[in-house]
Amino acid sequence: MRVIKRDFVDPNTLSYCDKRRLTSGKAYFLLDNNGQIFQAGKQCAKQHSQTDLSSVPDLTTSLLVNFTKDKCNSSSSHSPTGQQKPNKKSQALTYLLLREEKLKELGFENISYNKLQPYYQEYKNNYDLSEEAINHINNILNSPNIPKKFSLSNLSTCYAYYYKMQKALQHLSQENIEYINDLLQYLKIHYHLTDKQIDALAKWFEHIDCKEIREAKLKKFCI
Repeated sequence: MRVIKRDFVDPNTLSYCDKRRLTSGKAYFLLDNNGQIFQAGKQCAKQHSQTDLSSVPDLTTSLLVNFTKDKCNSSSSHSPTGQQKPNKKSQALTYLLLREEKLKELGFENISYNKLQPYYQEYKNNYDLSEEAINHINNILNSPNIPKKFSLSNLSTCYAYYYKMQKALQHLSQENIEYINDLLQYLKIHYHLTDKQIDALAKWFEHIDCKEIREAKLKKFCI
């Protein structure tokens, strides 16, 4: 098997190895020779795959951070002090999936980019890209001309917020979901939430009967 990505999952999802719940709400996705996909934690993924985990697209890198320690950075992506520099292949694949699959499927306005579309078709063939494609995508995402809302960092944060808010909706009564739905719609149009909206959302999260949501530390947007 090989690892094709890391993504958010329901905390009740069972690991491929020991059927334990993936309580972190994140998992590596394993693809077998028959095209079946399984979810696993890091050690399980290492045990059943020869894939370099640092090279796979990671869609879980945002949101669950302490925003008092996570400084805004003008570049499209960055590593916190003391951490290894992000893998270029992982960055390129993550950016491609966010713009041409994940956020596109969620209905974010004007997210798809014509220069990325051929690479997404290439990726769908075997979950991989040529070195030339990886270099070109990195040039795109690191370009000083790219709008901040389309930076890798910001798109990752948008995706994480969307996931958490959708999860929160599962724990709200029908009469209380309108506020979250309004925030979701705002996010899909503007690619950020205001500090005031984030502070209000954090207060909502504190009272939701779901540990994953209650303990989420909400990162502020840098656009």
